[in-house]
Amino acid sequence: MNLYKLVLIFIVFTAVNLFKSAHIDDPFYIAQAEWILENPFKPLSGSINWMDSTKPFYQENNPPLVSYFLALGIYLFGENIILLHLITGFFLVGLMYFLFQIKAKINQNNSTFWRIVFLSPFVLINQNLMLEIPLNFFIFGGIYCYLISNRSIKFSYLGAAMFGFAFLTKYSAMVFFILPVLYWFETKIKSYLYSLIPIIIIVGAWFGWNYLEIGHIHLFQRKAAISFEFEKILSLIICIGNIVLFSIYRIFDTFKRGKFFYWMLFIVLFLFPSLLYLTNLISRDVYFYFYTAVSFIFGTIWVYDFIRTSKKLQTLNKEMLVVGCYTLLILYASPFIATRHFIPIILIYGLFAFSSYQFPKIILIFNLIWTLLIGLADVSYSLFYEKMAFQISQKYQKYEIYTVGHNGWQYYSQKNKMKFYDVDSSKPKTGDVFIIPTNTHNQLIDSNLSLTKIESIAPKPQITQYFIGRKNAPYGSNYMNFVPFIFSREAVDSFRVYIINNKNNFYE
Repeated sequence: MNLYKLVLIFIVFTAVNLFKSAHIDDPFYIAQAEWILENPFKPLSGSINWMDSTKPFYQENNPPLVSYFLALGIYLFGENIILLHLITGFFLVGLMYFLFQIKAKINQNNSTFWRIVFLSPFVLINQNLMLEIPLNFFIFGGIYCYLISNRSIKFSYLGAAMFGFAFLTKYSAMVFFILPVLYWFETKIKSYLYSLIPIIIIVGAWFGWNYLEIGHIHLFQRKAAISFEFEKILSLIICIGNIVLFSIYRIFDTFKRGKFFYWMLFIVLFLFPSLLYLTNLISRDVYFYFYTAVSFIFGTIWVYDFIRTSKKLQTLNKEMLVVGCYTLLILYASPFIATRHFIPIILIYGLFAFSSYQFPKIILIFNLIWTLLIGLADVSYSLFYEKMAFQISQKYQKYEIYTVGHNGWQYYSQKNKMKFYDVDSSKPKTGDVFIIPTNTHNQLIDSNLSLTKIESIAPKPQITQYFIGRKNAPYGSNYMNFVPFIFSREAVDSFRVYIINNKNNFYE
């Protein structure tokens, strides 16, 4: 692996995301990190008003390993979001190193891989203070260790430990515990079974810790959407098909079509409808449903190409099987589909498919431009809540301000001295102000609370937000009619401002 490639990708990704505000689920992991600083041996015992009302961490979260890293960063540098993003950046460097080493191990030396897979919105936009980059660092670190385990048995033990740490990052990574068994089944080398010992130790220690702290095993108390809902399967196909700019050319090559056909189809199905929507010539609903249908078609072809290519696979077959099981687990247990859930399957696909394929330079350049626009739009989205929290708090600084809301708003509203409302404990008084964002999940509000609307604040979206200006952080979740990558004229959010009514106020 050339060092300059690693450095270049790190600089590009870090530069785009370095000044991103707290975003999506970042506030949760920061809150848990702050709790861990004061209670390092009780990571699950804190509480947060995250979805509806205040609940303990153990009812809302994944394992806390990433929050421990954030806690260390806060201890060393303070709660500086810029410096905390560097922690994710270092995990990204490690992930890239493992992927390049895997690429070399399986003799895939084509440089197209890092240009297409890494310089794509799929990875760039998920470089938050969340789980996905550290999770994939541990996953692919474990895969690499097992690929080179024939050098020494110690690498298989190290690989198992990496999978154990992945489990402490997100429980769905337990699927990768199957990999040592598959290596043993294929080779009959008992040391692969023995390498499960670090996994058993890590999982056993975590379960014991859970029992001592909260009286039960956290994994078995986690809420999950246990069902194979057809909508989630469709959402997965749409989500994958929506990442057209780095996969669509390979799809057309599968059917032996040339560059002209690619560009014509791309213009007709993507650019032209987007232009019609942005110039108000077609409605939002027509545009969104049309592009959802287009994404489904591309996703179906993508899945076909994935299956067709995997049949020819001579390396990474066991890893591909495990990643497939991981995908099924996400479909089974996750409440929604998000781009970040499927980073492993895209990276594995890139390792054995894109690495052996030459893309025209114009496609690579166009892909890079699009990726940077998407990344900047994501940063703009995150900065929106930081900016609005400051402006609204200044405008109503003479009042006691209560609020609800999710994503970055939850974090920055509190940083700007707003009180975060809790249905069970908050006691707002007559004359207090209540701010309610309209485009994000809001916590429960007591139906008896009497509110009189003062105004609505609806900032016009900036140009970059046209790439991501829709409710509930579209890159963070994806539904059948809610594709992650699409143009939009909508503002990131608007805010309704109320005052507590002085009549029949039951708090007084």
